[in-house]
Amino acid sequence: MVLRYLEILEAVAECGTFTGAAKKLYITQSAVSHAVAELEKQAGTVLFERLPKGAVLTQCGVSLLEEARSILTACRNLDRRMNCLEENAPVKIVSSITIASFLLPEILRELKRSHPQIRFSVGVASANAALGILKRGDADMAFWEGTAPKGHFHAIPLGAYSLCAACAPEFALPVDSLSRDPLLPGGTLSENSLLSESTLSGDSLLSGGTLSEKSLLSESTLSGNSLLSGGTLLEKSLLSESTLSGDSLSPGLVLPVDTLSPELLCRCPLLLREQGSAIRDTLDNTLALLGLKAEPVWESVNSLALVKAAEAGLGITILPERLLADSLLLKKLRIIHLDKINMENQMLALFHKDRYITKPFQILIDRLQALATGCSPAGQARSGDQ
Repeated sequence: MVLRYLEILEAVAECGTFTGAAKKLYITQSAVSHAVAELEKQAGTVLFERLPKGAVLTQCGVSLLEEARSILTACRNLDRRMNCLEENAPVKIVSSITIASFLLPEILRELKRSHPQIRFSVGVASANAALGILKRGDADMAFWEGTAPKGHFHAIPLGAYSLCAACAPEFALPVDSLSRDPLLPGGTLSENSLLSESTLSGDSLLSGGTLSEKSLLSESTLSGNSLLSGGTLLEKSLLSESTLSGDSLSPGLVLPVDTLSPELLCRCPLLLREQGSAIRDTLDNTLALLGLKAEPVWESVNSLALVKAAEAGLGITILPERLLADSLLLKKLRIIHLDKINMENQMLALFHKDRYITKPFQILIDRLQALATGCSPAGQARSGDQ
């Protein structure tokens, strides 16, 4: 069936004559007559009663026109939208889990404020999975963590984030940390925690670590932040508001130490992201260079689950500092400094060089490049295979 024939059918019904329909559609009367004849041939019945003063639809003609009008209306609406198809097409985005947790929502929120008509379709996956989706052409842009991948990609730098180790305040760190400090990390000051010949405010400690009767600190409080270093009480101590009572140190006194070597870190219960994630890859690669390997007791694709597990004192998690900020502020977690380890992930927006760029997609690219001016000198898309 020819769509034009349905338009002629409608015009004849509205005008009441073949001549009137021809004038309305700017065609000849013979073209109108031919179209009606073709429709009647396909329908196998008469669609118009030819009268001396015009043409009137038969019942079959009325039924056909009712169905034809819904088709004609849909086609006319589509025709009006044809010029706006690109503007209405959503920009397909795939993002790594970490970037989707804090950076991407801020970018899209600001973009929607300035361009409320733009539509987005967002999928969240691991970094490696996100890159695979982009390579298959199932997304316009991928938000990726790490170095720019090889291939026909443009990469827009979006800054970087640092990875931090954190645990609950009461979490006990390995005792081997005593090789650094005479204070038991995360444990109790035992009799051997103090050197037998240490001096404290001019009064010596008896062998075994007990305070002599003449000690000026008997039943007094150590204030400030002091460390026992080399057996001497310095000005700053981790024993803030902790009491030394009687002739001995209070049992059960917790002394958090916030530095771990990579070797000791690997001996701790670790709460880590899954293999294949950018965070885990960075940690594994860093440890591999030191001849070490992480063996997590808890592995998850959900960073929030790892934060909650760490808050519960189940181990040490390693995540972007941005994701730990709330827990650190509420003192549910504390930062552990990793000796000689500095882990950082770059954040990039990637898109294929041969991808057709729609108007909304170009607006997103322009916005990201404007943001990138604070991350790279050029602030422009750069090839990922350089």
